Amino acid sequence: MRLSGTAIVIVGALASLPRRLAARLVAERGGRLARALSRGSGLMIVGRRSQRPLAEGKITSAIARADLLGVPVIGETGFLNLLGLTDRHPGPPEAAGRFAGRGVSASFARLLALFDVIDPTDELHARQTLKEVRRALAQGMEPMHLLGELLQEPASARTRLPSLTLAPDEAGRLAQRLAGRIVELDGQLRLDLDTPPGKETDALFEAAERAEAAHDWAEAEMLYARCLAREPEDATLQFNLGNVLREQGRLAEAGAAFAKATVLDPEMAEAWFNLACLAEGKEQGAEAARRYRRALAIEPDYADALFNLARLETEHERFADALPLWQRYLKLDPTSRWGEIARKGAALCRQALLGEGAVPTPGSSANDHPRPQAAAIPRRPQPP
Repeated sequence: MRLSGTAIVIVGALASLPRRLAARLVAERGGRLARALSRGSGLMIVGRRSQRPLAEGKITSAIARADLLGVPVIGETGFLNLLGLTDRHPGPPEAAGRFAGRGVSASFARLLALFDVIDPTDELHARQTLKEVRRALAQGMEPMHLLGELLQEPASARTRLPSLTLAPDEAGRLAQRLAGRIVELDGQLRLDLDTPPGKETDALFEAAERAEAAHDWAEAEMLYARCLAREPEDATLQFNLGNVLREQGRLAEAGAAFAKATVLDPEMAEAWFNLACLAEGKEQGAEAARRYRRALAIEPDYADALFNLARLETEHERFADALPLWQRYLKLDPTSRWGEIARKGAALCRQALLGEGAVPTPGSSANDHPRPQAAAIPRRPQPP
């Protein structure tokens, strides 16, 4: 696959190279790295570094959406091959489905291939690895938990899976059984098996997400704060904390958290978007427009940012600036209710620019003007 003109989305995190280096390498080959999956995406990459979205279901949701949009999905090794950084040429992840059965679904086999646990072209290794995966699943390990545990291990351990006898320890973590004892996958004895480990950051994060989904804002705030005490440089944690603070009406604190997220990750378009929404709420139109444009500079197809900025520019009668924004939005969303409003906005701007009448705001009533909507998903906002 050629990268020229291709919009590439990376979900999860790459284990082999930093995101900014990946963006530069893609750009050198004529493509571009996008922040969110959209109708214009040409390829989605699943990074193999263990990430919280495994437990959250975000990666599986992203894969399902890519399938719906007809966007090809490959793993990190396949991506490195496209960049010319490895001679390995893994088979298409979908081909792993032929190894499914006896407790392993086709979708889970595909995930194992996407995360480079198996390679469909190496049939013997794949089948032997899946034999051990089935063993661990039969002993009560949940598939996504098992995958997360596998991704915590170095690549060398994953290549030796066919020679191991996988088993969960008493705390539910992945280990191997060797000479009747539970040991690490590298053969080291695992101590203190009777005392399950305390909650690690990933478990705290999952609990915070559950509290947030249940609208238990105080609990979510406390849990995100505990996560940040462990990982203060995590931009996603700052972003999520900002969302929880905003829901509690603590807008100044929320703004500080979103701003911190942009410092830690200047390419987080969603954080810039939420800062723009807060600025609009304070009637700081110029600052809101600047932040919407910053989000769009990162992710040109960020539909919500396009709509809000076009509406803002129209309301301030900057029709020459608003018109191309409405047109860009319509390419992304031509058929929904918001697409119809965008069509009216574009027509209004054309009329104003031609000097054919007074200039109302888009739509016919206040209900046609959506309030700024905060991003509901930290690294990947769903297009409308």
